[in-house]
Amino acid sequence: MDTLKRLTRQSGSSQSATDLLADALAELIEKKLYTIMDCARYDADNLTDCSLKPGPKGDKGCLGDQGKEGPQGMNGEPGVKGHVGYSGHKGEVGSKGPIGNPGPLGHRGVKGDMGEIGQRGEAGVKGERGSKGHYGFPGHKGESGGPGANGVKGNRGFVGNNGQKGEKRKMGVQGPPGPIAANIPSERCGGPGWRKVAFIDMTNTSQNCPQGLTLTGYSKRSCGATHTDWKNCSSVTFPCGGGQYSRVCGRAKAYHWGLLHSFYGYHHESHDINAQYVNGLSFTYGTPRTHIWTFAAGLYQANSSDTFFNPEYRDFHCPCNPGNTYGSPPFVCNDYFCESGVSSRSALDINTFYPDDPLWDGQGCIHGNPCCSFNNPPWFTKTLPTPTTDDIEMRLCLSGGAPHANIALEQMELYVY
Repeated sequence: MDTLKRLTRQSGSSQSATDLLADALAELIEKKLYTIMDCARYDADNLTDCSLKPGPKGDKGCLGDQGKEGPQGMNGEPGVKGHVGYSGHKGEVGSKGPIGNPGPLGHRGVKGDMGEIGQRGEAGVKGERGSKGHYGFPGHKGESGGPGANGVKGNRGFVGNNGQKGEKRKMGVQGPPGPIAANIPSERCGGPGWRKVAFIDMTNTSQNCPQGLTLTGYSKRSCGATHTDWKNCSSVTFPCGGGQYSRVCGRAKAYHWGLLHSFYGYHHESHDINAQYVNGLSFTYGTPRTHIWTFAAGLYQANSSDTFFNPEYRDFHCPCNPGNTYGSPPFVCNDYFCESGVSSRSALDINTFYPDDPLWDGQGCIHGNPCCSFNNPPWFTKTLPTPTTDDIEMRLCLSGGAPHANIALEQMELYVY
């Protein structure tokens, strides 16, 4: 006990009672207890000095339980921030790499719907008068008047007295000549007062093609394009005599040669009124060109049951054809005739002349095709936006060139009012 008290006083008060007791017992066992044991064992023969000699060392005790974790120490102060290092030298610019291969061509976009027709613009300033054009072709000679009626036969004179002879009868007065046939289409254009601007009739073998067109070698005597490149127009200008006019009336009769594609040039090749927007005839006046009338020729007479293996081929046909989803150009609007001289797809052939069904006569449409009745061909009448004195230009346009396409013009008449 004395030892335990001494150890308790020496340790201070920083240890718990359990820790102090354990330390005291350990020291007591190590230094004192073995002596007591040896003294008890050898006391009989008095061989052991129980007051001085320690006993043998005992076995090592078991490891005590781990003490509780002490409180966490305080964090140290942060170190001083280091200096920023110097910037390295700028590297040299590398050499230019090779040009990459071009990417594949993108797919063609889907054509958008046709926009609404814009408002009519203000009239432009009247241009200067152009140079005088070529003289028009002479009109047909009027029919000769019939012979005048014979005068009335005079009465026979009386026998005079004394046998005098009667007076001689007088000859009758000659009648006036018959009327000259007028070449004014009053019954076609809606009344008198029209004046002729152009007249082509190739059924008359004495007539030649106007300058700008050429005589074809087809079975029908006719005029065709003079241009030989793939896509273009052949032009003829008809003088209007300088007089003002505000209405135009006319007709055209032609034949189909090869592959004719209606308004394909406008829809898929972006050609406007100044280029081959149509396969057919285009009538315009002024600068810039103002549209009067278009005579278009389609690929063949399609019907609503036809299947088109390429959607673009729909525009090879007339807009009035059943099943066609394409319209005419906005500058043409509804001022056109459109027919085909080919009855069906099976009859279509390249480099072929079709003399049996004339174009733009309003006849011969089959399969219930309404093109023969659209705008009531063969005569058109157009009222112009403003009166003009400009000459009229006719262009024969093709989006496919000779010898694969042509328009064989046989007859054409044009009048102004």
